[in-house]
Amino acid sequence: MIADTPHTDFWKIKLDRPVFLTVVIYLSLAAFLEILGTYVSIILGSIGNALLIFLAINQAVWMHNTACYRILPVIALIPFLRLLSVILPVAGWPIQINYLLITIPLLVTVGMLMYYRKIPLVNLGLERPNWRVQFPIALSGLPLGFIGYLLLRPTPLFVGSGLVVWTTNLLVLFVCIAFAEEIVFRGIFLRVLAEVSDPFALFASGLLYGVLHIGSGSLAYALFMGLVGWLFAFLTLRTRSIWGVVIAHFFLVAGMVLFSLP
Repeated sequence: MIADTPHTDFWKIKLDRPVFLTVVIYLSLAAFLEILGTYVSIILGSIGNALLIFLAINQAVWMHNTACYRILPVIALIPFLRLLSVILPVAGWPIQINYLLITIPLLVTVGMLMYYRKIPLVNLGLERPNWRVQFPIALSGLPLGFIGYLLLRPTPLFVGSGLVVWTTNLLVLFVCIAFAEEIVFRGIFLRVLAEVSDPFALFASGLLYGVLHIGSGSLAYALFMGLVGWLFAFLTLRTRSIWGVVIAHFFLVAGMVLFSLP
């Protein structure tokens, strides 16, 4: 139990053992449901994610003025993201539209969490970056994209040609994949886990990020993305900015798409 600290001290919460165990249980359940949805039944996985969101939000309300009240809604973003990716895409619609359908409610939810918890942008690593530090981090996405392509050999993500089409596609990659995922995983989610400890945050965020990629069908690629998640988390904690890893993530995904062109 902690005192009702000011919202501006959101990232200075001290956790006791029961809260730590609660965090571990919820993260373990999120990972289990991802595996369940991938290898057993996507319906069961989705139902489980909906129940996990319900439990996390209700436990947070029940444990008002505790660390769980502040942390569990943020952890609930992970099953929420997975649920959005299953429910919202519409068969036959352009993939760009489906990505927007997932991204918009996700970012709105993150914005609501920041508003009601009075979390400033600086705490998510969105302050003005030091580009002499962030630029080399951004460039790391180029070799990571090539390695990802070699491991997964993906089919082209988008179809079509022309400057307008490719500009639109790259903007979708940047906003809906690179920026949105980094806001969730290396922005608000990592900062919550770091309240347990930095080593725990690095281990848990990397492991969970890798598990969330097992749907690719390649264990090697999931392990690789787990390492990427750990690396991005480490760089974010060291620099207190996510801009370098946002651009690196964009280069990683865009590189895989470009290399996979016929």
